[in-house]
Formats: sequence, structure tokens, C-alpha cells
Amino acid sequence: MVRLIFLFFLVGTATCKKEALESDVLHIRSGTSFGFCVGYCERTLSLERDSATYAMNPTREAGLPSKECGLAVSSLDWIEAIALVDDAFFNLKEVYGCPDCRDQGSEWIEVITTSRSHKVTFDPTLEDIIHPLVVNQRKWRDRFESETPCQ
Repeated sequence: MVRLIFLFFLVGTATCKKEALESDVLHIRSGTSFGFCVGYCERTLSLERDSATYAMNPTREAGLPSKECGLAVSSLDWIEAIALVDDAFFNLKEVYGCPDCRDQGSEWIEVITTSRSHKVTFDPTLEDIIHPLVVNQRKWRDRFESETPCQ
């Protein structure tokens, strides 16, 4: 009986720790920008527990209005994204390659938790994906670009 109570306590503690870790992630933000560009040169995605917001900001020279649109985020989508947030992400360097050096633009990902934040900026033409979270965020941005275009 004592072993059974200990087992329930151990499983309960592990479950609480998992939930606490999931609730630690507040935002996952990512985006692209291009320095030598006219038009919508800066695009930003902000992913939160219940919603995703996509913003497109133009250069001043373009004379265009900023655009913003949003989608609801399912629990499954949120869990899939935050499952990729690990210590390996927080151990990445702040810059990879030469972002926006040769007019290829720059890409960035930032994770904000209740206790820390980390932003990584990189050259989007790098052949190696620096972290699986990059792939996840690109899928989200592609979804806004193709399925739910901001009007």
C-alpha cells in the first residue's frame, strides 16, 4: 500500500512539473526582415497559447498601411510548438551567419518564458536548420501567407 501511495505521489509530481513547464512559455515570436526592400519588408508572427498574430510592416518609402491578422491557436498546435522549446534553443548563439549582409534578408526567433527570454537572428539562406523551432515557425508564417492572407 505504501508503494502504491508513493507511486501516485511520484506520477502526480511529474505531471505537475510538466504542466508548469508548458505554462512557462508565454510567447514564441519570429519574423523576417529585408534591409534593401520597398514594400512589406518586415513580417512578424507572435504565437501565444490561444492566438497567433501576423503583422506585415512596410518601409516608409512604400507608403503602404501596416497589416495585421490573426488566427485561433488550437491546444494541439500550441503544445506542438512549445514542445520544441528546450535548453538547446536557449543555448544557441544570438547570431548565425551574416543576416541581411548580402540583401538576402534576416530571420529571427524569440522565446519568452516566465523566467527568461532568448532571441536568435540568422541568415535565412543557411542550409542547416539551427533548431526544429525554425521549421515550426516557418510553417506558421507560410500558413498566414498562403491560407490566411492579411487583407
